[in-house]
Amino acid sequence: DGRNASSFGSISWSGSALSFTINTVTGAWGLQAMVPTAASTGSLVSLARDNTSVSFTTTIIKGREYAFFPATTGTYKATYGADTNPPTVAVISVPNGSTNVDPTTSISVTFSESIDPATINSQTVMLKDTSGNPVSATIIYDAATKTVTIDPAASLVPGMTYTATLQGGSLGVKDIAGNP
Repeated sequence: DGRNASSFGSISWSGSALSFTINTVTGAWGLQAMVPTAASTGSLVSLARDNTSVSFTTTIIKGREYAFFPATTGTYKATYGADTNPPTVAVISVPNGSTNVDPTTSISVTFSESIDPATINSQTVMLKDTSGNPVSATIIYDAATKTVTIDPAASLVPGMTYTATLQGGSLGVKDIAGNP
């Protein structure tokens, strides 16, 4: 197994960039590397190997978010800077216009990036009935999956239209950098 002989090297920090090398050896299969997504100079804005962009996924470990990527031999540069991108909705469990939805179903919304938990509440995440009346629900944010769940306190009325709303703007849902 080549995992034990693979290594990181030439680790250095310059300005807003973390540079390092990864050397993998024969027999090292499926290696993953990780870098933090936050540094004193901002959030991770790009990751490259030999000047070619590297895709990554993020995972929270013990309260800190990390970017995971395939660890292949090369010279890497992780660049950090100000996060100016607003969060976007990546996945909705009950798409707009859905019919015949189980009245006991919770609604989940997964964001493109980590959300400031302090901005998730009954004023920024709402469920309303056809008349625009608020529906009593528990609002839960799971930082590990970047998902907000709206769990109605009682079964919804079959055949009635409901609308889930996420408030944006300065008083709405924001990412951890404060972008609405």
